[in-house]
Amino acid sequence: MKDQRGFGLIKAVIAVLIVVAVTIVGVELGRLGFAYYSLKDEMRGVAKYKSMETEDLMKKLILDRANSLGIDVWEQDIEIDVYPGEKTVIWVYGQKDLVFPFYRRRFEFEIVVEEPLK
Repeated sequence: MKDQRGFGLIKAVIAVLIVVAVTIVGVELGRLGFAYYSLKDEMRGVAKYKSMETEDLMKKLILDRANSLGIDVWEQDIEIDVYPGEKTVIWVYGQKDLVFPFYRRRFEFEIVVEEPLK
C-alpha cells in the first residue's frame, strides 16, 4: 500500500517540534543547575574568605548573588555559624521557578557549605 502524499512532511514537522521541545527543556534545566552551582560557589567563597566579617555582610553577599541569579532567597533563609578556629557553616534555603508555556514547576533546594578555617 502506498503512503499518502504529505504524510512524510507531517512526520518531519512533528520530529522537529519534539527536538525543539527537548532542547528548550534542556536549556532551562541547564540554567537551573548553573544557578544552583553558582550560588554554592559564592557560599564557599564567603565561608572561606569572608568568615572574619560580620554575619550581616556575609548574608548580604549571598543574598545579592542569589538575587542576581533569579533564586528566591530571603535573609531569614540564610543561616551562618562560625566556629572560631575551626570552620564556617552556611545553610541556605532557596527556590527557583522553571517556567514553560502551560507548565510551571518550583524547585526548592537546600545548600549547605562547610569550610574549614585555615
